[in-house]
Amino acid sequence: MSIKEAKRLGVMQQVDRNILTLKNASKEFALSLRQTKRIRKRYLSEGTNGLISKHVGKPGPNQVAPEVNAEILKIL
Repeated sequence: MSIKEAKRLGVMQQVDRNILTLKNASKEFALSLRQTKRIRKRYLSEGTNGLISKHVGKPGPNQVAPEVNAEILKIL
């Protein structure tokens, strides 16, 4: 869990305890209220794992395939 995700967890726990409203939580996240509601919905359905990025451990979309990289090195 990254620092950003840990901060989101803390803020969501404050919303759970009625310390913060979703409007104030959105200010904490520097996001719109709609995005905060989306994060809240995923947190309620999936728990802590809902706040963790789904892209962790996946290769980047612009990454060159290893076969292509090997072919390029072979040509050079």
